[in-house]
Amino acid sequence: MMQSHIFDVVSVQRGAVRPRAARLWHFRIHQWQLIGILMIASSLGAERTAAQEYRAYNFTTHQNGHSVQGPDENLLRWVNRRQHVLFSGWMQTADATFYPVAYTSVPLYWGVSLMSDEVATQDALTFTAGWIATAGSTMLLKRLVGRERPYVSRNDLIINYSDTELRALGNASSFPSGHTSMSVFLATYLALESNTPFVRITGGVWASSVAVSRVWNGVHFPTDIFMGAILGSGVAMLSHHLR
Repeated sequence: MMQSHIFDVVSVQRGAVRPRAARLWHFRIHQWQLIGILMIASSLGAERTAAQEYRAYNFTTHQNGHSVQGPDENLLRWVNRRQHVLFSGWMQTADATFYPVAYTSVPLYWGVSLMSDEVATQDALTFTAGWIATAGSTMLLKRLVGRERPYVSRNDLIINYSDTELRALGNASSFPSGHTSMSVFLATYLALESNTPFVRITGGVWASSVAVSRVWNGVHFPTDIFMGAILGSGVAMLSHHLR
């Protein structure tokens, strides 16, 4: 007797392996493989001269004649000064892959939902709502807090962005990190949906790399990254629970 391949999704209990996770395996594994290949290739091929690699700004923060220091400042400078060619290539690639991955994730999710039965429309709506909630709450916090970015008032940071790119970031929009909140949201949501070690590890490495690259580039403090990670993971878990 031919085995039926029709699944009653409603009857699947919480905690059981969901059929849609298995059907999305190939779609998601290829997505994360592409990210990993791009990052490895760039890190192995990254060769820059010292003149291209180093850029500093003639601003500094002083208090009573001494530079302001603390755990946040010390970790910022320690990460920012890691300029080994492989690490630099990895950070540059992580930063470069953020926008393509973040802004194509919603269309890809909807594409799979509309062109096949592998993703329910309700799930695509939940993912989209979580994406918007993460981006919106990040922008709101940036406006409310108005924290100055590290490069604005520190003259000993290595900056790899042009003046135009820095102006687009905004001087008083450091807290929290939007790159971190969005990348952690994507990695956490996909990990919860797929329930596979490969996706969890690859997504976690990518999101972590994006987060660290923001400190390495001198555009965020470590505490900005920490808050962004809490925000992104929190929205992802809430969206997954409420869907």
